[in-house]
Amino acid sequence: VLDRLVRAGWLDAAAAAEAAAAPLDLVRPERAFRAPHLVTWLNRELAGRGLEASEVVTTLDPSLQADVEGILLDQVRGDPRLGQAAAVVLDNRSGEVLAYAGSIDFLDEARLGQNDGVRTPRQPGSALKPFAYGLALASGWTPASLLSDVETHLATPGGDWIPRNYDRRVHGPVRLRVALASSYNVPAVRLAEALGPERILEVLRAAGFDSLDQDAEHYGAGLVLGNGSVTLLELARAYRGLALGGQLTPLVEVRRARDAAGREWTRPAPPAPRRFLPREAVHLLTDLISDDGARAPAFGLDHALRFSFPVAAKTGTSHAFVDNWTAGFSSEVTVAVWVGNFDGKPMRGVSGITGAGPIFNRIMNRAMRGRGPGPLVDRDRFEHRTVCALSGRLAGRACPSAVEEVFLPGSAPSLPCTMHRWDGRPVLDVGPAYQQWAMAEGLHDEPGGGASPGDEGSDAGFLLPRSGDQYLLEAGIPDGAQAVPVRVRPPGGERLVEVRSDDGQVLRLGPPFAGRPAPRPGRHHVELWLPGGTAPLARAEFTVVGAA
Repeated sequence: VLDRLVRAGWLDAAAAAEAAAAPLDLVRPERAFRAPHLVTWLNRELAGRGLEASEVVTTLDPSLQADVEGILLDQVRGDPRLGQAAAVVLDNRSGEVLAYAGSIDFLDEARLGQNDGVRTPRQPGSALKPFAYGLALASGWTPASLLSDVETHLATPGGDWIPRNYDRRVHGPVRLRVALASSYNVPAVRLAEALGPERILEVLRAAGFDSLDQDAEHYGAGLVLGNGSVTLLELARAYRGLALGGQLTPLVEVRRARDAAGREWTRPAPPAPRRFLPREAVHLLTDLISDDGARAPAFGLDHALRFSFPVAAKTGTSHAFVDNWTAGFSSEVTVAVWVGNFDGKPMRGVSGITGAGPIFNRIMNRAMRGRGPGPLVDRDRFEHRTVCALSGRLAGRACPSAVEEVFLPGSAPSLPCTMHRWDGRPVLDVGPAYQQWAMAEGLHDEPGGGASPGDEGSDAGFLLPRSGDQYLLEAGIPDGAQAVPVRVRPPGGERLVEVRSDDGQVLRLGPPFAGRPAPRPGRHHVELWLPGGTAPLARAEFTVVGAA
């Protein structure tokens, strides 16, 4: 090139020799194309607004952006169950996008890295539950309100639908706080039925989920379980709205831009802030989704959502482990993470808490570096009461377990617990709605006019499976992650029973009389026996279909 310049008379020989001796300062591809997903989107977006930009200053924090990209790459390459990942970090106060990574590697063609996971609609699983529960808290429910977690059959256009919890168990009467924090599906569906899918969809759209463009009848109560598709950016924006007390405000990705002639880009006037939930209800909701103790029944005490500073967060897992999500906020920043495969291939037995959760944990800790974390919620603004851990009502001397609960002013319970009473000894009466559950759990239940596990007249039998049930083996999920749920009602007074299957498996069950034998395709039966018994007490026949 220098020789051609000399021959053309554009450069003299001395200048050419000096230039030839200078080292070449080649720019590596990763330096030349930082934040490729956001840059690609901004090129299209600004051009669509009539700006042929030659210089754009984004809101990204370069150091945080590089670290987020490194965390995604490190976590996904280090876990063979994971395929792709995306993440976004927002500043709560300003709405600025501090980090934006649409995949683990833009140039990785094998993993379809040029797809933008921040803006690709996917099913969010339970990550939408907080918005339904926030509506419930604004509608008269309290953290101590009881939600029913027993087997539920719902009629849908596609037929009978039985929502299942992640652990394939039911938990009887569950306080709203525990139902949300432990992400139980059955209570969430019951809550959605009570509130109405129309009202929940209205809140979600007001919170910025524009991708939910079907009517409420299309989604039904499954909306709270994430059967509609949303984008990671919508999820992050809505969770930032929770951090702001239930108010949606626009995000900022560009600080300034100018064209080749030096003309500054005039930013369009931002839309007015939009409230989607009452402030006080959101403060109470934040207390719920930042409660590690309430998560313990489902996740234990050592999990990816534990931090040394206050963080409110929720995970989500879509059907068959196709998508993992974790979104949450400190008082300063909001972080949202998606894990999955761009081709829709299911992952192998990894959930939001184990897939997206660890990435969320690392990014949140990195985003908070150098920031002094502030409190999420001032609990002094609530009323405090001691309630029965089972019934949610004011605890009495017969209640074996009591917890401190908080309530919006004027909403605390005034009635004492009726599930526990003292009659010279503790007596449990869960009522007819939960009697079968209590018996299956081996609890001593004496409902008025009903049978207890100790009554000679109580019928032994299978609660699960029921004769005629059909179970589907999901392809691509490890064998150990799938099972046939077995729950039995024992004969009166018995504390040990056996479940014998036609393939020779024998489960010895005590309270809560539940087990999970391995499934095999085909028609099968199980029998309920007393140890040493001479004949079965009950029998259930079921079918398993799908790949072995």
